[in-house]
Amino acid sequence: MFLSTAPSTGAQYNSAILVLNIPHSLIVTPQWVVWRKVWDAERSKDKKVPYNPRTKREAKSNDPTTWAPFEEAVAAYERGGFDGIGFVFSTNDPVVGIDLDGCRDPETGLLKPWASDIVARLDSYTEASPSGTGVHVIAKGTSRCTPSHSVLKKYARYKHSEG
Repeated sequence: MFLSTAPSTGAQYNSAILVLNIPHSLIVTPQWVVWRKVWDAERSKDKKVPYNPRTKREAKSNDPTTWAPFEEAVAAYERGGFDGIGFVFSTNDPVVGIDLDGCRDPETGLLKPWASDIVARLDSYTEASPSGTGVHVIAKGTSRCTPSHSVLKKYARYKHSEG
């Protein structure tokens, strides 16, 4: 997963709002990519493929040379051809990502009680997922859990961001 920024309801992208919503500590970290939706016939759904904003070639979650500063990712997105921007989490980041699926009404933005409780307890940066039906929470901290053992994930890959 990656932190990606794109409208979840087809609304026009607004980079000014995006910048205001994403934590400064992420914006100043040069671990940004752009992404495109690509149909995955095997899974019968879109997947979000990350690209290097500088070269427009596929980015790699384990290769920092394929990442860029935030401003370059936004500029590449605004030039067109991409569906959003994304932040690449590395193993050295002092943040964890929590992905809560199927907990948000995309029309009203209301969360299910269990998700609302988690978001309130974490009291951290929270965004709607690109589908609009879930949320991502980015919080300071580390995780001793592996992704397969917990909903709390220290992402070594990338996470998409709504902003």
